[in-house]
Amino acid sequence: FEGNQNYSIMQIDRLTPLERAAFTEAHMASPAFMQGDLAGRLLILSSDGECAIMVNEEDHIRLQCIKVGYQPQEAYKKALDVFRFMEEKLE
Repeated sequence: FEGNQNYSIMQIDRLTPLERAAFTEAHMASPAFMQGDLAGRLLILSSDGECAIMVNEEDHIRLQCIKVGYQPQEAYKKALDVFRFMEEKLE
């Protein structure tokens, strides 16, 4: 998505309960996303751990980017870069 940033794509229904709990505790996914019918749900994570995309969370895509410290502009810029990439690829 952003430069040479790599992303990992995980199918939630293939994760163990321990793996799902770890992603939830790390705030990379919401608790509701990791419960219930997991089929068709994807978690896409940036290699630096700053960006997470939840696909099919309540029938939509949830994008979150988190930066250490108070850096709202940098988090917004990263989220916008990811959004633009997704928009380009999903048209």
